[in-house]
Amino acid sequence: MLFFLFLGTSPFDMSAYVTSPSGHLENCEIVDLDDCNYSIKFIPKEMGVHTVSVKHKDMHIPGSPFEFTVGPIQGGGAHKVRASGNGLIRGEVNMINEFNIYTREAGAGGLAIAIEGPAKAEIDFFDRKDGSCGVSFVCPEPGEYQVSIKFNDEHIPDSPFNVVIGSPFGDAKKLTIQSLQHKGHEVNRPCMFTVNVNGARG
Repeated sequence: MLFFLFLGTSPFDMSAYVTSPSGHLENCEIVDLDDCNYSIKFIPKEMGVHTVSVKHKDMHIPGSPFEFTVGPIQGGGAHKVRASGNGLIRGEVNMINEFNIYTREAGAGGLAIAIEGPAKAEIDFFDRKDGSCGVSFVCPEPGEYQVSIKFNDEHIPDSPFNVVIGSPFGDAKKLTIQSLQHKGHEVNRPCMFTVNVNGARG
């Protein structure tokens, strides 16, 4: 089971499927937990590494696809940790901004989170006891912040994340960005991404 928060979404626009080690695809059950919180359920029929793809309007959410091992976990480490959520892209000053971290595939180790920017951020961490955890933070001043996530003193993929904290968004908070890579862009080459307005006006 996977838990995630994805603001500005409707359960009717969400889809998920799991790919088994043998390549078989099967739809997952998506449970709406209210306030844009969801859980993904599936029943594995094979041992080994499964890939869970979670999409919003046919586009992968940040961090998707996720790996999920049935049976003994091998080859763990920081490279197996994943993080996703709106709070790793943008946020609002003096408001709770949230994201999720998935450590189940990484094996044993310690997780460290640091946020650096124009002002000290207040960070709250809660362990779901299922190989995932939730992180919320509040920034008292607007600006660009760096969110560093380390596992056993090593950065996880895409860390540090550059997060822009702005003034209250109004309808702008409904906007979501998809298919935007955090790293790997080239100078003087087009960069493609999708913006969903989700009913916002203006």
